Amino acid sequence: MDISEEIGGFLTKRVDNKDNEKEAQYRVSMQKKEDADLWLQDYSKRTFTQWIVKQTFPTANRVDYHKKYVCAFSNKNKMRPEGESYRNQNCEAKLDIKIKKLTKDTIKKDSYLKGPTPLCGVVTVVDTHNHHKNVSSITQLFRPEEKLRAQFETYFQEGASPAAALHKGQTTRNFLVYPSALHLHESKLLGKPDGLRLLADSHYMPQSGSVYWWHRVFLLLNYGPINSPLKTLQEKIDLYAEKETTVKVLADSPWAVVVATPVMKRAQALACSSRIIFVDTSATCDSLSTNVTLMLTATKAGAVPIGILLHESVTTESYDKVFRLFKETLPNAFGGNEVSIKVKYPQVFMTDNSVPEKSGLKANWPNSIQLLCGFHVGQAEWLWLQSKYHQSTRQPLMQAFQKIHYSSSCEELESAIENLKDMDINYYENRVSQLLESKEEWVYLFRANLQIGGHHTNNYAEASVRILKDVILQRAKAFNVVALVDYISETWDSYLTTKLCRYAYKRVRKPILLYNDLVKRMPPELADKIVVIDEDTYHVPSAITGEATYEVVASAGSCMCKAGAAGAFCKHQALVHHKFKCMFPNQPLISSADRYIMGLLAMGNKCPEKEFFLDPKETLENLERNLQLINEQEEIHLENVSGSNQMQSDDVLITNESPPSTQQQESDDENNGNDGEEDFKTFIRAWEKIFRLGTETNSKGFRKFVRRTSQSLDKVTSSNKAFEGMMKTAAVWKTNVARYNKKIPVGPHSIARRREGLTKGSSRVPAGRPSEALRAKLNSKGHKRQRKLGASVAANKPHYRKH
Repeated sequence: MDISEEIGGFLTKRVDNKDNEKEAQYRVSMQKKEDADLWLQDYSKRTFTQWIVKQTFPTANRVDYHKKYVCAFSNKNKMRPEGESYRNQNCEAKLDIKIKKLTKDTIKKDSYLKGPTPLCGVVTVVDTHNHHKNVSSITQLFRPEEKLRAQFETYFQEGASPAAALHKGQTTRNFLVYPSALHLHESKLLGKPDGLRLLADSHYMPQSGSVYWWHRVFLLLNYGPINSPLKTLQEKIDLYAEKETTVKVLADSPWAVVVATPVMKRAQALACSSRIIFVDTSATCDSLSTNVTLMLTATKAGAVPIGILLHESVTTESYDKVFRLFKETLPNAFGGNEVSIKVKYPQVFMTDNSVPEKSGLKANWPNSIQLLCGFHVGQAEWLWLQSKYHQSTRQPLMQAFQKIHYSSSCEELESAIENLKDMDINYYENRVSQLLESKEEWVYLFRANLQIGGHHTNNYAEASVRILKDVILQRAKAFNVVALVDYISETWDSYLTTKLCRYAYKRVRKPILLYNDLVKRMPPELADKIVVIDEDTYHVPSAITGEATYEVVASAGSCMCKAGAAGAFCKHQALVHHKFKCMFPNQPLISSADRYIMGLLAMGNKCPEKEFFLDPKETLENLERNLQLINEQEEIHLENVSGSNQMQSDDVLITNESPPSTQQQESDDENNGNDGEEDFKTFIRAWEKIFRLGTETNSKGFRKFVRRTSQSLDKVTSSNKAFEGMMKTAAVWKTNVARYNKKIPVGPHSIARRREGLTKGSSRVPAGRPSEALRAKLNSKGHKRQRKLGASVAANKPHYRKH
């Protein structure tokens, strides 16, 4: 080391006899403890050493700070002897740091304390290392510094995972491209001139075990225990409130959580939220398989959630509690506002055939109409027929059922029912008779005049669940409920914002393509045959016969055809719009007024002015006139869309304390001195509760688990094997609880249908257009059977969903 140089930003001068290479004394311009720590960190990196504290001395009259260190590879604090541990080299190197006080007496006696830069620090180094220093086998064993740990915690905060097994380029909460924390840090080091050499030094590149430990501690500090996270969630309520995210917690069993981000709360003010709400539930999103229920509304930019509900189970009690909590937390969620609440419930709920879910909706919003997803009804019936009837029988039965399902008139429905009876299959006839008791929910005839925008399926909800698992969670399970709420409040809200901005900035061509397709379905010559009744009503001739006419009402967005009567934008409305340029509330084309509303929905009060959304030659008066028409047709108020006029998240409903931690339960067990009889009774009650809850869900997986547990316990024949049998039962429980960051599973039938070249695991399927080479390869092999229920029935083959 030179006679005078800077180490850690402090002037360092060697003052002893330079002939002794093993011992050296330095004077350093340090004056406090923090200075000594910085100097030691830089000195350790320069000399490829690491030191641990041997002794700390109290403050003396002439000394402010005094510590003695030994080499990290000495025998201090080592459990294993030399030769059995790489860290125990029995090294005798020592280092002593002392900081003298600046007083008249010390300055008089010490010449190094004089001058503009007093050298108060006295460092003595005994460099008697008995091992190599600058070799990879030593530098990889260095303990990482707190500064490096803080850097990795920043990676974790941004959503990076410590696992190198996660595919590279995963989307984080801030939508930056990070691989994993280790890969990210490696890439940063490689950008330095000596980056490849630094990869061997744990001062710069920690070992994977350290990173995993840091990540585990980070999860516990930020998300709480994996099995009792509600207390941590309650503590974070104020943090969510600062970001204008409403979070409401009901802590008693079965617990429930309601989450509404700023975009979701603004979507609640839209008129579409008062017409139809899509509801669907999915699990396997976190390590405890928390049930996530989505409530979505349909906009011109696709589905937008109005709230996310997290709950403990899929029982009727759990659904009733979480829906009631949603209703109390967000009373204006269905197109209402605080000043004048016109609706407290939507006209229609679209769900699948989940009895507990439907019961919960009925209990909380009894005046809403419940419709079943047409796709789920048909698919469930086809799968049931696949398991009950021979191939030659099930196809005509399904075709007869479809005629009932798609009936558009009372005569057609009665004829379809008689046709089924004529087939003389009493068992299936009885099944359909039971289904017809709730025919208002699934027969298309009874939804013909409902303004549901042509939505007969729950595909918006299915697609949103896939977005949650593929895009938001990247097919990796969240740590617990708190982590899931974080993903919803940050990643999903950012995703919705950017998606809506793409529509607001006219960067999506899908609406134009859909509109052009509808216009092409009508012969161009029919445009001249449209009869104008008034400025709002038109009679459009049929494209098939040319004689029948359909009445189109522009302001209502309705038509007398089958699709238009349900509120969809049909080809007849498209022809009227194409010729007369009148305004339809349900048109797929997005006008400048629509784009301004999309901007308000995405950005709230940060949205640019109306002029920013004008078309190239459009006037501001035209945009404002269209906004007025939208207000009249949709009965919405833009101030409700631009602001989040909902209650904030600082109100937390807590009716019970969160469950005690595992450590506390173990402590209670140790202090319990009973003879075990009470424990056995508690054990039996717990099993009865589990079996009752499991049978309510009617889950095949639960019944299989009960059989496995029973078989394991039946093998116990002696008292010596009793404890072993209980341990095996606990192991069965443990294997059924997935670890966090484990892949979200994909159905095996969906995986089996994937094209060549795609992963057969649970990783996310790449989005976007395939390359020309891949398309040519696929075309040369021929296409698979279409994933359509009608095509499956026609081919008399099984049918499975896309996801």
